[in-house]
Amino acid sequence: MSDKENLDLFKNAKDLINQISIVMRTAQIHDANNVAVSSSISRLVSMINMLLDKEGLIHLELRGELFYINEYRIRYSLEYLLNFDFLVREFKKRDMGSVTFKNQLKMEDIKIFTRAFGNSPFSDDPFNAFQEKISVIENIEIGKLKKIVDEEDSFDVRKMIKTTYFNAVSYTKGIMNKMKSGEKVNIKKAKRVMESMVDHILEEEQLLLE
Repeated sequence: MSDKENLDLFKNAKDLINQISIVMRTAQIHDANNVAVSSSISRLVSMINMLLDKEGLIHLELRGELFYINEYRIRYSLEYLLNFDFLVREFKKRDMGSVTFKNQLKMEDIKIFTRAFGNSPFSDDPFNAFQEKISVIENIEIGKLKKIVDEEDSFDVRKMIKTTYFNAVSYTKGIMNKMKSGEKVNIKKAKRVMESMVDHILEEEQLLLE
């Protein structure tokens, strides 16, 4: 795979993980037939089918606290940090380690998947409950979470929070410098990114004090 293909896969995979998280978070608030959920699902189906055209199969796997797509490690994106973290926790609640998408998907496939995803944690056996409910979908399979102890892939929450803090400081300085030099700044995007980083830091603020 060329460097360009690697970059394309990374960007598409990162966006895909973020969109899955958006769908699942929105579905926790609204029914799967709600306009907001349906719109998010429609975008997700398009993203999956586009990647399927290029890759033939999409295997999203959680190893430790990191996601891999088709064995390609997806690094955390600062802008998507909260959504990545949300999806990691939701996978673990269901003892779910992977999801595989095969062939082209339809809206109804993801609607069934989304409903099953939302309902399964209330079962005594979340993984099997989830697997049973999506058994009617031919092109989606899930796998159990594997217990991996690997120093390279181990995830240090303290390190992540401190990195996020310093990134927030650096990002703010960058915005201020741009404004001073008269460069155009996307205020809405800057506000969204900063709010996400601050929220994440405050969730684990005690780690910054240690």
